[in-house]
Amino acid sequence: MPNLLAIDTSSTHASLALVSSEGTLALQGWSASTQLSRTLLPAIEQVLAGAGCERRALDALAVSIGPGAFTGLRVGIATAQGLALALRRPCFGIDVLDAWIAAHPPAGEAVVVLDAFRGELLAAKFHQGRRQGEPRCQSPEELLRELPLGCQVVGAGAQPHAVAWRSLRPDLVWPAPAPDLAPAVGRLGLSALDLGLEGAPSSLRPIYLRPAFVQPA
Repeated sequence: MPNLLAIDTSSTHASLALVSSEGTLALQGWSASTQLSRTLLPAIEQVLAGAGCERRALDALAVSIGPGAFTGLRVGIATAQGLALALRRPCFGIDVLDAWIAAHPPAGEAVVVLDAFRGELLAAKFHQGRRQGEPRCQSPEELLRELPLGCQVVGAGAQPHAVAWRSLRPDLVWPAPAPDLAPAVGRLGLSALDLGLEGAPSSLRPIYLRPAFVQPA
């Protein structure tokens, strides 16, 4: 029964999960708006110790690679890479949009909504769990007009608009929010491990919300 450590630092809410084929063995979430570089490693040690799992007992790692903010992704990916290389374990990069869908499996149409800042939302549309086209940055008003009837809405960027959208579109489906994304990241990582994918730590690359945010001044 493989043990996998999952790390999600793609937003201002970070989470860690130790997962196996039996489910989530340990979970911790916290506000990561400040000093993530100082809190992540101690949190990892706390999660592993709480589950009675030593580092060398890990079979693999998984980390969210975005879309997300620059600092959080950089810290999370670097930490996962360092642990994986030290332990000589595979590390799988997981798309945040896929993780949100894995956390809230839809029966039909769904959209994952993230905050893209500048008054826009990053939206990715799914049909029966499969992504439809590329994610797009849109205004909240434009996105709302495009949503199919009965569409399921998930993602951290959707919650600030929930009250207004419910009044305008009562047909929309709003699952109970699950801010801790690490268990879903972990499940997708276990699937990659089961498929025998390589999971080379050096191959991990972040997906930023807006490339312009990380260009040098």
